[in-house]
Amino acid sequence: RYEQTRSLAVGALVLSMAVLGFLGVMLIRSIVRPLRQVSQVFHHIADGRLDTPIVVQGQDEICEVLTDLQAMQQRLAANEEAIYRLAYYDPLTDLPNRIEFLEQMGKTEAGLSRGEMAAVLYIDLDHFKAVNDTLGHAVGDEVIKQASARLWGTTRETDVLARLGGDEFVVMLEELAHDATEA
Repeated sequence: RYEQTRSLAVGALVLSMAVLGFLGVMLIRSIVRPLRQVSQVFHHIADGRLDTPIVVQGQDEICEVLTDLQAMQQRLAANEEAIYRLAYYDPLTDLPNRIEFLEQMGKTEAGLSRGEMAAVLYIDLDHFKAVNDTLGHAVGDEVIKQASARLWGTTRETDVLARLGGDEFVVMLEELAHDATEA
């Protein structure tokens, strides 16, 4: 009986060690996989890929981290868009600024084939400084907004209208006739 009990005990011990080992491996996998996903998402965000989808499955602590990471990703994307708008667009008129205009002009110039024409019109509002000095900056801002709206209304979809700063605007006319007189 002793030998039989000992054999059963050793067998049960080996079996329980195997089951516990298997359960341990499964537990480690259930932790490591989501942590790898979190790590991968952090790498994507660090590389500037803020559109990486984050899948949250479950309600454990790792899923809470993923949910917080989703919120952070959305805030970063919104901040990145705001920074882009501030860098390339005039906040008063929402027109492209000097930097964006120069980039557009470079693209247009590079895209012109032999014989194609484009034109750049420089527009400066006369006596704008007097408006600002006598009526104040709020009125001056309104004049700039009105001028940009009117200019925008006269341009075609293919034209580029930009505010260079102050009372200076520029219009780039693309897709003009090949003949200089017609253009």
